[in-house]
Amino acid sequence: MVTDLFSKSEVPSLCLRDVERTEAFRKAINKVVKPGDVVLDAGAGSGILSFFAAAAGARKVYAVEYDTALADALKRNAALNGFAEVIEVIAGDVRELRLPVQADVLIAEMIETWLLDELQVPALNALRANRVIGAGTKIIPERYEAFATFGHVEFDLYGFQLPFPIHDWPDLDGESGWHPMLFHPLTEPVKVFELWFNRYNDPAFKTTIRANSLLSGSVNAVRLSGLAHLTHDLTLGPTVAFNGNKVLPLEPFAVQAGEPVSMSLSGHWGGGRRSNRFVGVSVTNGEQEWEIDLTHDHYKLSWVSPKARTRETGHYGLGVFAVEPFSKDERIALLGGHILTLGELMTLDKDAQAIAFQVSDDLFNAYATEDELTVWRSGFGGDYFNHSCNPNAGFRGMIEVVAMRGVEAGEQITFDYAMCKTMSFDDMDCLCGTSHCRKQLISDDWKLPELQQRYRGYFQPYIEEKIARLRGDEQL
Repeated sequence: MVTDLFSKSEVPSLCLRDVERTEAFRKAINKVVKPGDVVLDAGAGSGILSFFAAAAGARKVYAVEYDTALADALKRNAALNGFAEVIEVIAGDVRELRLPVQADVLIAEMIETWLLDELQVPALNALRANRVIGAGTKIIPERYEAFATFGHVEFDLYGFQLPFPIHDWPDLDGESGWHPMLFHPLTEPVKVFELWFNRYNDPAFKTTIRANSLLSGSVNAVRLSGLAHLTHDLTLGPTVAFNGNKVLPLEPFAVQAGEPVSMSLSGHWGGGRRSNRFVGVSVTNGEQEWEIDLTHDHYKLSWVSPKARTRETGHYGLGVFAVEPFSKDERIALLGGHILTLGELMTLDKDAQAIAFQVSDDLFNAYATEDELTVWRSGFGGDYFNHSCNPNAGFRGMIEVVAMRGVEAGEQITFDYAMCKTMSFDDMDCLCGTSHCRKQLISDDWKLPELQQRYRGYFQPYIEEKIARLRGDEQL
């Protein structure tokens, strides 16, 4: 069962009552949604953003909400407000969503500071992989900027020293009944990253914050903050229920005005199954170097080299691209999964069937559980290898993908499905567009003498054995 979701009644009710946040989204929706549009509201919560879209003239609004109680309330309120024919409420995980048409507009308010805890990045990756959204879909918000500031916080609470991660919402001050925990900045805010939501974003990140100290003092915390660009001219920073600043404690160290400070961060954007964890502190060469690991514990069956990344192909969804060169026969990936018969495979989700590959005459390597497919759809699996009739990669053994030749940075990494396919249940047209394109991929392609010569040593082992037997028969 998927359990890493955010919706509970408390947070959506706070978002609904957050006037600054909600009115900003109303303004963005009125700018973007046109009469007749199909709109998807991902993580609909109370449904207020769906109502704004319907009021703006959308002919259809799909409001997707995981929490069944919230979904039931949304459905009742859609009817109450006269939108029963326009707003279709879907109770479920947006990462598993399929729609009969592609959305013209996506409203995706799954924003949490630095995109760490909510599902914005993996959910949008899954929607793109499932073709629910595409190149023409307008997205609210369109991008997100993240910033960091080093500073000092008095962690003295109720007579105890309690360095603790703080969600520093703008209304949490001493006058409102909350214990004051003022953050005193010692460096300028620095921009750390920017994500555009109209493209695939690798959920894994590794970056370094570098800042110059403006004041002398003791640094014991870093403040993470963000700015959502709802449209090209409408931004939204922290509000009382949206994108509040995070303050993370550090081991204290002294800085002098003008002294550089740096910190390395790595982790995953969204979709985590455990809380963030912060590890590793060191000081070298007089410059403070801190490492914070924000990594969520994601379940992955496959390993893909850090020299390769998944991104949009621009033609047919996602693909794997080299970000650094690979030498001939260098390992690119190890493709894990469950070994299933064809009969077992055909009982699974169509995505599971589409990404499975053959490893024997009657056996397939496949993702078999819904959790595994959810992780893959979200972009964490990484193994989005496409077919090409002129590939640069092939198999070494049953699950290892290696470079057939030198692969330059920027090249898409592909293998020919003839290297593993001998069964006809998934014959398909070819879209590779290379000079070697066969136009159609069929189960007997492995028998072509040209391919046997070009791919010798890079077929699945069972096909290498079939070719050897075939040659032996011909010699007889």
